[in-house]
Amino acid sequence: MWFGNLVTMKWWNDLWLNESFATYMSYLVMAEVPELKYFPSPWGEFNDRKYAGIYKDQFSTTHPVSSEVKDTLAVDQIFDAISYSKGASFLKQIHYVIGHDSLKAALHIYFRKHQYKNTELTDFIESMQTAYDVKDKSEKSMGEDFDFTKWCDSWLLTSGSNQLYPVAQYGDNDTLKSLSVK
Repeated sequence: MWFGNLVTMKWWNDLWLNESFATYMSYLVMAEVPELKYFPSPWGEFNDRKYAGIYKDQFSTTHPVSSEVKDTLAVDQIFDAISYSKGASFLKQIHYVIGHDSLKAALHIYFRKHQYKNTELTDFIESMQTAYDVKDKSEKSMGEDFDFTKWCDSWLLTSGSNQLYPVAQYGDNDTLKSLSVK
């Protein structure tokens, strides 16, 4: 219970971090710890949960992962697949983008700096950015000038699913020349 006990969010807006961190870590542990190899497909189960979040995110009742909660009566509305599953999917992407060792370093930075205090989303993102920035240039999967704040805002402060459109260009004999996404 690192999120919630050691470091607590200032307000309910970032409840997702506590819940989605626990969700993501439970699947990571099932996939990585040898004693738990009897779980046949933890990432397959994770994807099932992720798609539950994507499904809920398509309704008019959707909300951003990091939602403004005006009062405590509205808290019940954010204990859902978006807070748990879409948030956990975001954390899985962070893990991929910065790598395992950098994620551990980022969490260490975050917990040490903010232990027994209240934080906001920006504190978490700052820790992720710091860990990414100290990586060797050749290890930066998203490029040297990657801006976590901008990327996180698009995931956490925006509701709804992203829409991608394939753009194919064909050459001679109708062979695929290039494929990009718009």
